[in-house]
Amino acid sequence: TDAAGPYSFAWDTTTRADGATSIVAKAYDSSGNVGTSTINVTVGNNVVADTTAPVVNITNPVNGATISGNVNIGASATDNVAIANVSLYVDGVLKATGNGSVTYTWNARKEASGTHTIQAIARDTAGNSTTKTVQVVK
Repeated sequence: TDAAGPYSFAWDTTTRADGATSIVAKAYDSSGNVGTSTINVTVGNNVVADTTAPVVNITNPVNGATISGNVNIGASATDNVAIANVSLYVDGVLKATGNGSVTYTWNARKEASGTHTIQAIARDTAGNSTTKTVQVVK
């Protein structure tokens, strides 16, 4: 009961089962008249934490490929909730970032002969991450 506005109410939802419920506010005047307002809400205290890491794949090139010239690098990721981003690295240097999938054209002509590492790192909105690595030879 509150005799002067503004009116507020603190509600500990942990005392209520998850699901739909109604909140009813009633106002009484000095003549005994009643005004009522109802809102429907959904209680959701049992939030399940996302502990599942995303799945990431490098779609091109394949591990062990021999490369030359311009190399089209592609990666994609999926997650049980939502992907935040997918990042592509070549020899440890960030080259591109995207949402769900990412592509980058790498000019391998500028690179030294030998083995090079391509990594795709996918992060979901809960902060879980997965790394996929392939090595290619120039």
